[in-house]
Amino acid sequence: MKYTLITACLNSIKTIEKTIESILIQKHLPIQHIFVDGGSNDGTLEYLLDVEIKFKELGVNFLLIKQKTKGGIYEAWNMGLKKVSNNSEYIFILNSDDWYLNNTIELVSTFFTNNTDVDIFCGNSLNHYDNGKKTISKNKSLKFFPFLMPVNHPACFIRKNIYSRVGSFNDKYRVSADYDFLYRCMKSKITFGFTENILINRLMGGFADSNKNLARIETLKIGLNNSKITLFPRIVYLLRKLIRI
Repeated sequence: MKYTLITACLNSIKTIEKTIESILIQKHLPIQHIFVDGGSNDGTLEYLLDVEIKFKELGVNFLLIKQKTKGGIYEAWNMGLKKVSNNSEYIFILNSDDWYLNNTIELVSTFFTNNTDVDIFCGNSLNHYDNGKKTISKNKSLKFFPFLMPVNHPACFIRKNIYSRVGSFNDKYRVSADYDFLYRCMKSKITFGFTENILINRLMGGFADSNKNLARIETLKIGLNNSKITLFPRIVYLLRKLIRI
């Protein structure tokens, strides 16, 4: 299975080691791992230089890109997408505070091998909170797209050619460009496949979690841009605003 990983990071020294360790224990290693750093000054860059040596020993093509603007995580992902190896068949995005289960890539590889018609494979995620609480994020029906984000993007594994067909992330959105991207995939009749298996661990409390109002506004805009019935996203926006979710 030939895949590229893209990881955006910014002052991630407390979490990125677990992220990388979760990759190195996989049965199938990436052929390429692209890191896009937004200006870390906490030791993240120094740690990545050590990781580069280990990756090269394992035959993984290591690439570190420095993001010199304040364009946010979606700009970072787009920068990574531009550098993906021509030999890659899949592109997986793994945030610097998330980590795979021991058998994640094996499950993904088996699924794509057995389901050649599926372009995006989606699983569940186990969410970890600072207070020790844990929850599971599950995918919903694609019919929910006009209302909200039904797909668990951190647990999505995508064929490389989908980005050529649909385009990259619209980085004018600061919180919800993944919703916009997957909505466009659904509208383009990209085939989704699902599993109830947990494929990723997520450490909660990032930018999106602390900017709920911005997320609501962007979700409304994306819904209005893509939905045939614009009343739906307007109603959901008002309801989410009312109950503060």
